[in-house]
Amino acid sequence: MSTAGPPTPPPSSATEIQDATRTIVPPVPAASTSAPAPARQDNFTQIFPEIVSLAAEKRYVELIDLAEFRDVASDADRQPSRLLLTAPLVLAYLTIDDLPPARFALNRLPHNLATSPLGKQLHLLLASTSERKYANVYSRTQALLEHVRQSDFFDPSLGALLGDMISAFLEAFRFRTFSLLQKAYTSLSLSLAEMYLGLAANDVLTAAERTGWSYDASTQVLTPPQKSNVRTTNGFAPFSSLATFDFVANSVAKLET
Repeated sequence: MSTAGPPTPPPSSATEIQDATRTIVPPVPAASTSAPAPARQDNFTQIFPEIVSLAAEKRYVELIDLAEFRDVASDADRQPSRLLLTAPLVLAYLTIDDLPPARFALNRLPHNLATSPLGKQLHLLLASTSERKYANVYSRTQALLEHVRQSDFFDPSLGALLGDMISAFLEAFRFRTFSLLQKAYTSLSLSLAEMYLGLAANDVLTAAERTGWSYDASTQVLTPPQKSNVRTTNGFAPFSSLATFDFVANSVAKLET
């Protein structure tokens, strides 16, 4: 004879139904609020903040020393992050007008980085600067600036740094060009100065006034000061007196071709 009691009636009240549901459906665990693991840093991303700091203070020689040491040690690295080091290095060399090591730095890049859009742009700018093709320098500088400012540029922090360094390069390049023109010409038409400096007429006149040039509005001719008393406030020295004649002769020949 069975001793089992009568069957348990199904839950009927709201409380009984809730209690029964808890025994059937396991509680859903709360969503994790922990932050995702940070991206792995490599040799280049680790020193990038220091490169940014040195560039902001225009300490280009120190930037070059740091970047060269790390770059040579990573000669075979094919990671895109290597451009965090090489691109500022090349622009620092261009800014102080030390072009052969800039070329060496680009030549050390592996093929995948040398042929990247940024690598190609740097090669073109270096070539124009080396050949003293002034109009090309300004057009290629503008192309490089537009490239690093694109919304899909692969590293926005690098793009911001390169934008600042491009501006510094242009400032230094134009200063050196003014110095060259002062050595090469006793007078210069405003239109030629616009071409050589890549500036509009008003900007040329402002820069000329700041560097001691005089301007005859009736003839639209600029005349450099008789003796150079131009001094720079950002660490760039005027052309060395050594080999000035050859440099001026070669550069002026290219200016006039």
